[in-house]
Amino acid sequence: MTARRTVQLTWTRAAAPLAAAAALACGVQDAAADNWPVYVTGTERVTHDSNLFRRDKDPESDTQSSTEVTVGLDKSYGRQTYQASLTGSVNRFANNDQLNNNGFQALGNFATTVGKDISLTAGIGRSRALASFDNGTERSTAKNIRDSSNYAVNARYGLYGKISIGASASHFEQDYTSTSGIYPEQKSSSYGVDARYSPHDLLSFGVGLRHSPGSTSYGESNGNSELDYETRTNNLDFSTAWRVTGLSSLSARVSYTKQSRESRAPDSQLLDNGYQGWTGSLDWRYTPRGRLSYTLRASRDTTNNASVYEATNDISVFQTLKGRTTDEYGDSRVNTAIAGGIDWDASAKIRVGLDASLTFLKTQRTSKANYLDLQTGQFRTYYAPGDEQTGRLGSVGLNATYSAQRWLSLSCGLSYAKRSADLFTEAYKNTSVSCSASATLNAQN
Repeated sequence: MTARRTVQLTWTRAAAPLAAAAALACGVQDAAADNWPVYVTGTERVTHDSNLFRRDKDPESDTQSSTEVTVGLDKSYGRQTYQASLTGSVNRFANNDQLNNNGFQALGNFATTVGKDISLTAGIGRSRALASFDNGTERSTAKNIRDSSNYAVNARYGLYGKISIGASASHFEQDYTSTSGIYPEQKSSSYGVDARYSPHDLLSFGVGLRHSPGSTSYGESNGNSELDYETRTNNLDFSTAWRVTGLSSLSARVSYTKQSRESRAPDSQLLDNGYQGWTGSLDWRYTPRGRLSYTLRASRDTTNNASVYEATNDISVFQTLKGRTTDEYGDSRVNTAIAGGIDWDASAKIRVGLDASLTFLKTQRTSKANYLDLQTGQFRTYYAPGDEQTGRLGSVGLNATYSAQRWLSLSCGLSYAKRSADLFTEAYKNTSVSCSASATLNAQN
């Protein structure tokens, strides 16, 4: 069956009526374009945030308008599927114009089957956007842009048998225009193999190995390059996917994880045993009726996020050197999260969603000290882990979408978030309201 392609335009503006967005959607229907593989999406959204910079005291509210235009390709040719999109965005703030920025996102995906038993998929992504203030550690209100890229490839042999073998590789990078201890450069890769056993179509079990090297770099711009470190993470994965009934499905993964860290700086020692323990994820979906569905997700995983927080001068004695310089930085080790949601199709045109999440963020204080090696007579650096504390981040959201016509939909959302303080993060709470309008043109309209 030939798939229909969509040309979509979405516009939302704080100072303009939504009717103007609909006017932008006016176009010409072309019945011959039933198989047109190219689509265009335009999005304009207005968002008001009660605490833009995530501060405990003196919160500052602001309103942001965002305009996006996407050009994409979605084409199937035989066994092959090609997908690509390029999005450009213009973001403006009412009160903090120093944050005004232009962003983009480029995505590409390819999927195919070879013969009867082999599947191949590949993906690539690149984006540029304003760095988030959600970590609650940034004290600056200056603009900082985050660049990120990711690549992934997957292969599987044995598509229709009870046993299949898979292999995967991926790579991720992120960088910031204003590198600081709070926003380090990070790189990570992952390489994995797995075997899957499916006694029947509704149930499968898997076991696999993953190796994930990574690095965190603070760069030379802030003088903290001696804090750079590398990570090595190995996972033994046990997974299952089970369609319990026609209404319910469950997928889960339990992993034994071992992560080690090593300083990248010369004459530096990282006194860190890393992490060793259990991680995993759970995803459950239940649809008792055609218009109502429930989701429940849980995860526990390690992270590589770190941030320099405070610098002090310590006059205590280490070995025979009186006067050492210490820096303290926070290190996020293990995050545990649980989230749930309800989606209700009130009618053919109205959908309402409610979601909530709670995340526990474990942080650790680490001290850096410069000392004199009496054997070599050289100054060296060591890092020692210290106190641990777990912070909490909770959020709840309500959203509604109204499809006025096949080519026009309106949506609004309300969310509330609250974070507790930990060793290096301020407590904060914020409320956000966002509305948008979407106009769609395709061969069916």
